[in-house]
Amino acid sequence: MTELTTATRADISDAELTELTHKVEFMLTQLNNVESFLQKLHKMVDDGTMGDSSKHGMSLLDVKYQMLIMYCSKLCMYIAMRANGQNVANHELLDQLAICCWMLDRLRTIQKQCQYSIDKLLDHAKRSSSSSSSSHNHHHNQMQ
Repeated sequence: MTELTTATRADISDAELTELTHKVEFMLTQLNNVESFLQKLHKMVDDGTMGDSSKHGMSLLDVKYQMLIMYCSKLCMYIAMRANGQNVANHELLDQLAICCWMLDRLRTIQKQCQYSIDKLLDHAKRSSSSSSSSHNHHHNQMQ
């Protein structure tokens, strides 16, 4: 933040600067969390403990994490440009951020649909298991 020009500092109030500083600190913390997670993930891949799920391509979770990383990096660039007083009104970065947001929204929709299907399958399996065990117990009791 010390790189702000005098003219830019005059345009930004203390409250806005404090808010921006808090947001950047929060984002850096989140990026550190993502980096830590990715290091663990890379170690699992390197060690071969990832399982067979990645041999057929990327999973939905992989795509989601990649999109989140892309979004965070573009958001950091946007914040840095704004903090340096650059005009970003018609910058292509805004389009890229919008596309990332749209794709993340689509991924959330797909994830919700998958979760709904998984929940239904698990519920069906649970009902099938309980009905077959109860009919087996009923049949077993009749034979005695």
